[in-house]
Amino acid sequence: MVVVAAVDSSDAGAAIVTEADILATQFDEELHVLHAMSRSEFVDLETTSVTDTGKPVDMDRVREIAADIAAEAAAEAGVDSCDPLG
Repeated sequence: MVVVAAVDSSDAGAAIVTEADILATQFDEELHVLHAMSRSEFVDLETTSVTDTGKPVDMDRVREIAADIAAEAAAEAGVDSCDPLG
């Protein structure tokens, strides 16, 4: 089993990761932290990219951004033994 903590770009990410880490530790399981965004957030990201660069945002770049947000939430929670996923 894997414990999954889904975070967004809000300030609640660290608290979510902290609780998920407690659960993962209690069950001696891996912790995966992932970033999730709504369709409207994705559309906003796409629109901003097209406006700024004239090109649609590359999906690899979206994954990098998501992984960075997940890693940031884990770091804020003081958790370094997780797998941040985008």
